[in-house]
Amino acid sequence: MKNRTVLFVSFLLFVAVTLSFAQSPTDSTKHQKTFVFPKKSLQFSVHTYNGLGTFEGGLISAKYHLSNTLAFRFGLDASMSMSNTNKKKDGFYGDSLNITNENQADIARNSFMFVSAFIHYFNPNDAFKLYAGIGPVFGVNFRSRNTEYIDPQGSDSDNTLTQYSVGLQTEYGLEWFFRKNMSLMAQYGFRVLYSWSSGEETSEHVYSNGEKDIYTTTINSWDFMLNTGITHFGVSVYF
Repeated sequence: MKNRTVLFVSFLLFVAVTLSFAQSPTDSTKHQKTFVFPKKSLQFSVHTYNGLGTFEGGLISAKYHLSNTLAFRFGLDASMSMSNTNKKKDGFYGDSLNITNENQADIARNSFMFVSAFIHYFNPNDAFKLYAGIGPVFGVNFRSRNTEYIDPQGSDSDNTLTQYSVGLQTEYGLEWFFRKNMSLMAQYGFRVLYSWSSGEETSEHVYSNGEKDIYTTTINSWDFMLNTGITHFGVSVYF
């Protein structure tokens, strides 16, 4: 996975450098018109983490050009997932007692990240326009897990967790116009985040005589995170 990420970034840099030096200054002056970015645009993209793997969410953003080389972008990066797992475990006590432990779990994850960045275009006149950006981000994640034992004599549990994050994001990419007001982009970047979490876990255990024990655990934590390999592919519409 790391090798594919390195190859992807190397390819972006190779294309940008090659196109930058493909023309002499004389040729550019004679044959190339100055490209001017339209002031406003909307961008739609999908992304994956940790290299070129399965796509895990999408970004919708707006961009405003302060000049032909400097722009400001802000948007919402969202990902949502739901899954269900079933586990069955057989155990033996002595030579005759067979214990079967079976449970199913429903897991939901919803993540929303508000992103912003100041973006610098190194050479807007190139066909493939190389850019880099940096800016603050703020996010919130909601996670829940419900585990239910099939055997009536078991331990059921509900786990909910809310996580808030604030940090800094960098991005590097290429943009190519296939129409006057539409472009394709490929982008790579990473985030440095400080996050704090709060949640609650409730467990219920049922005994063979029908009695129940209920436990509630409060969760509070914080940590620093580095998210690398954030890769975006998308389209921009200018107006």
